[in-house]
Amino acid sequence: MIIAISDIETTGLNIDTDRITEIACCLFDTDTYCAFEHWSTLVFEQDYPVPTEEALKVTGQTLEGLKRHGRPPAYALNRFKEYSSFADAYIFHNGLNFDWPIIKNEFRRAKREIPEKPIIDSQEQTAHHYQVHK
Repeated sequence: MIIAISDIETTGLNIDTDRITEIACCLFDTDTYCAFEHWSTLVFEQDYPVPTEEALKVTGQTLEGLKRHGRPPAYALNRFKEYSSFADAYIFHNGLNFDWPIIKNEFRRAKREIPEKPIIDSQEQTAHHYQVHK
């Protein structure tokens, strides 16, 4: 099985209005336990909301760095879609409540279809494991 292990950073914590400022994807083969390809990019456009101070602190990003090195969202979405096309499932940490809704909103804004796949949420799995083994 091929899994797309993905993570995002955002301008804030509002899943409806905040935007992706960084996205990463690593393709992992569960049969060979091999991470065989990875990609990440900063994401920014001039019409983006200004990242909150808290978001900048947590991510280590700067507004200047995002403006200088951030790629357009369309580029990031195309690459994410390309990478995820090889995967059978996604893994995110807090994916069901944060990462996936933000990613879906970015695809919706761009009027693009998002590749739907099963989602493994490591935060939920960890919480479940902790409750079972408490």
